[in-house]
Amino acid sequence: MASRPDLRREIACRLYEEEVFSLGRAAEWAGLSIEELKDNLHQRGISRHAPDLAETEAIARKSLEVARRSAL
Repeated sequence: MASRPDLRREIACRLYEEEVFSLGRAAEWAGLSIEELKDNLHQRGISRHAPDLAETEAIARKSLEVARRSAL
């Protein structure tokens, strides 16, 4: 797969579309920035989706935990 970045991008976009990967995880896996992945999704006609409230709250809680640990 390392020799086929086009294939990695395609798979990452499909896994994002199927909600297996988050936007950030798909971008990381594809070796792209988030903005580059957004462009790839648009070119493939894949709509982006926002995380639901529970996912957003979990991300916020995790961020606060990490920030607290860093402050110590």
